[in-house]
Amino acid sequence: DNELKQFCETVLASDRNNVAKFISLNLQGKNKYGEEKDLAPEKLLTVAKAGYDPLTISKLLPLYDNYDPVTTNNEVVTEIEKQEESALLDALLSTDAMSQAKHLLQSKEIAPQGDKEFRNFISDLWFAIFSRGGGKKGLFSF
Repeated sequence: DNELKQFCETVLASDRNNVAKFISLNLQGKNKYGEEKDLAPEKLLTVAKAGYDPLTISKLLPLYDNYDPVTTNNEVVTEIEKQEESALLDALLSTDAMSQAKHLLQSKEIAPQGDKEFRNFISDLWFAIFSRGGGKKGLFSF
């Protein structure tokens, strides 16, 4: 869809939190299908220290250890983890990029009107517990 493509390009161009300039890509070697020799033993990405400075990034990093990768376990969300999620939401919702996304989603009637309602909508999308099947509960996006 051209409208969505244009929207994404506009948001990316205006995003002051874009840290792409601080990320180096190290492609190294390339294998053919079925080959087992590791031709890329080094890290694929290197991030300069400044890449971790934006508020949105610094609020995202604490969430990385919040989730149980074993899908047969029930996810347990602690009060501290809820606070980390809330801090990330606050940081993201204060950005121009998220303001633009909010406007688009609301104009298409995909997201509810009102700041509190929109925040709850995004929180549910990213952090709501869902059934993994077999009575197990997990997290949707993060």
